[in-house]
Amino acid sequence: MEHNAISSGDSLELTLTGKFTFADNKVFNAIMDEIASYKKIIIDLAKVEFIDSAALGILLLVRDKCDKTSTNLLLKNPKGQVKQMFDI
Repeated sequence: MEHNAISSGDSLELTLTGKFTFADNKVFNAIMDEIASYKKIIIDLAKVEFIDSAALGILLLVRDKCDKTSTNLLLKNPKGQVKQMFDI
């Protein structure tokens, strides 16, 4: 998975591209360390072509961290297999 992060004031928009799997855990650990400094985190999934159950677990950890730090989290634009995983 590739990612691009754009910080704007108290918001962080993270655009993900490719396959999102457990192998991307280290990237998200680094992001999770910075979550407390933002009021809003947006994760754009439009270009993610595949997500596995471990990556869904990673997103749940991000959600939990956001809840603890009163950070708003928005997951946007899931498509195809990614949307199906969220629907399940």
